[in-house]
Amino acid sequence: MVSHNNDSQGQVNENTEESIKEAFEKELGSITPGTVLSAQYRRKRLVAWCTRTVLVMVLYILFWNYEWVRWTLIGYVPLNLFGLWSIYGWNAMMQKKIARTRENAEEADRLSNEIEE
Repeated sequence: MVSHNNDSQGQVNENTEESIKEAFEKELGSITPGTVLSAQYRRKRLVAWCTRTVLVMVLYILFWNYEWVRWTLIGYVPLNLFGLWSIYGWNAMMQKKIARTRENAEEADRLSNEIEE
């Protein structure tokens, strides 16, 4: 016989008084302000991105006479745009996932309450 009882399942089963949604909200609240979700973190990353981009632009202007420098622009532009997208895109994607998880937790709580009744 195979047992599939791991620590995370044990924690949920032990704490039956706390609903799934409450546990999720508690865990979400424990996220520190320095994470990807904070505006301060995004602002700091944007300043670093802008600084890097301006520095690279200056270097491209200085070394434009070398043909291999022009070829590196083909790779640099998509990577640079991906960096900009990661500053704002990951945050938007994480917010959507949090909202979806919150809805799923509410649904699980509703179903759990229906089963208990």
